[in-house]
Amino acid sequence: MTTRIYQHATLILAFLGLLVTPAPALAQKLAPDDFRMDPPHWYEGLKETQFQLLIHAENMTSEAIFEVASREVVLDSVVTVSNPHYRFLYLRLPSGYSGDAVKLRYRQGRKWQEVCYPIQNLPTTPDHIEALNTSDFMYLLMPDRFANGDYDNDVVDGMNETKLNRAWMYDRHGGDLQGVMDRLEYLQDLGVTALWLNPVLENDEPKTSYHGYATTDSYAIDPRYGDVELYCALGDSLRTRGMKLVKDVIYNHWGDQHWIVLDPPDDTWVNTWPEFTRTSHRPYTLFDPYGSQHDKDVMTDGWFDHHMPDINQRNLLLADYLIQNTLWWVAEAGLDALRIDTYYYPDQEFMASLVARVRQEFPNCFVFGECWIRDPVALNWVSQRVSYRDLPDTRLNGITDFPLYFSTLDALNRETGWESGAIQWYITLANDVLLDEQPDHILFLDNHDLSRYYSMVGEDFDKYQVGLVFLMTTRGIPIIYYGTEILMANFCDPDGKVRSDFPGGWNEDPVNKFEEAGRTSEEQAAFEFVKELAWWRQTQQWLGDSQLMHFIPQDGVYVYFRYDALGNKVMVALNPQNKEVELSLEPYREMLPEDADLRLLMSNGAKIEEGGAVNLPGTSYALIRVF
Repeated sequence: MTTRIYQHATLILAFLGLLVTPAPALAQKLAPDDFRMDPPHWYEGLKETQFQLLIHAENMTSEAIFEVASREVVLDSVVTVSNPHYRFLYLRLPSGYSGDAVKLRYRQGRKWQEVCYPIQNLPTTPDHIEALNTSDFMYLLMPDRFANGDYDNDVVDGMNETKLNRAWMYDRHGGDLQGVMDRLEYLQDLGVTALWLNPVLENDEPKTSYHGYATTDSYAIDPRYGDVELYCALGDSLRTRGMKLVKDVIYNHWGDQHWIVLDPPDDTWVNTWPEFTRTSHRPYTLFDPYGSQHDKDVMTDGWFDHHMPDINQRNLLLADYLIQNTLWWVAEAGLDALRIDTYYYPDQEFMASLVARVRQEFPNCFVFGECWIRDPVALNWVSQRVSYRDLPDTRLNGITDFPLYFSTLDALNRETGWESGAIQWYITLANDVLLDEQPDHILFLDNHDLSRYYSMVGEDFDKYQVGLVFLMTTRGIPIIYYGTEILMANFCDPDGKVRSDFPGGWNEDPVNKFEEAGRTSEEQAAFEFVKELAWWRQTQQWLGDSQLMHFIPQDGVYVYFRYDALGNKVMVALNPQNKEVELSLEPYREMLPEDADLRLLMSNGAKIEEGGAVNLPGTSYALIRVF
């Protein structure tokens, strides 16, 4: 683990004839005589042997010269930019390079200085990465709001936001990586197999830094969460439990306090406008055959928010920097998957190149994009199996299935009609015709940007169960947002209300809902229900890769089957309406022969009648094994 420690001190021998004190690990703020190299080290063993080394120093001038003193290493090029504080060195390692550092020679004036840049063996080989798959059950949590395992890092001197105030939704609350590690047994007991954390990189913004989506140092874990070593230890701990680590990555924007934004290489790294211009959030412009270039530019180059400058991935130096940063984290922490924030917003040629490079080096790393849009057609163009006009093949493994999310709320909350209620499940899944095969999309009932699921179904426990059964049995990879398993509720008005603390994550909390004794009877029933579904999925390994056949809803009841070539078969019947239905099996004989043996696995009141019909009370479900 010691090889993973983030320390610029090992990189710096001398600069301008002065011994430079390394920047503290907590924040890489630019300061006089600061000498920084990104990445902090690189790896031998990657398929692509060339890499970019960004060098930054405030005292560097346009006269600075760099050479390679290591004979085996080739300096392909040195790229200068308008800001003399930067040099971009493109170095090439020979195959099987055995050195522990590349020796660089630096001169500004008459005196040459030697600088050593560390080279390490890959800490994570491609075979060690376990890709997400359709048998997984993912858990999403916001680290600042989950659990506080280290009270010493709640406030870090020198950072822009030093306030800790659990009473206000937009201040930091003190949750951290150690708190997550301390609750892994809880997650494993629940049946979770993969963990997605909202961003944990340094977010040194003066306010609302808790959510993590305004990165200020791409190679540093926010010190209020921990450090790189602790993040890697989390990945190791998950692996020992047979669980996977998912990293939330952002390519569309940085925070306005990012050290590169504060001292940019040139004026093309950030997309600027004559006056502040916010993105339109209209991804249709990317493939609209009648769309204007202006609308497309506003969509892709407009800023996400005032403190989130839109970065320009068309700049090749920046593109290389972002891609290498991704590979560094995958290798360093052994990431099993990447969740790409706001996938539509960056340059699409860049996004395709990035995913292709990840595929080249780490083929098992699962990559999925956040695509917040209701229309299935607009969603599916980003799938790796669909090509629209001049847009590149994304090579994504999956995308966040917002159409199915909206359909689930429609099915559970609207009266059955020609195009409302349960038929929305059917219509949305029918749009998979746009894909060549059954997709590995990410399925969810809520997340950190949406009203909590329990509130969205009117805190109706029966509806809560029906939606979870659908989530865990339809095609794709299900994910649950922290607290859904204990009925945490609230509406996203504003978003801070759905990011409240998990009760019991802090020593001073009056109740601890990580333990059964702290839960109400209904909360315990919810926890046990989620747990039963999750563990049932794990025991049915065939389910994830099985086929799906569904039927047009009859009397408002949606019925579908999961089945495989080996004879495994499950029937799912969902009745989201508040009326009892006697479900005849005749419409389903295509999947149910006359002599089929039906065995009820789970239900909240459904019964298999003697004649073979299924009695479904109002707002109920039936999970039936077919033999």
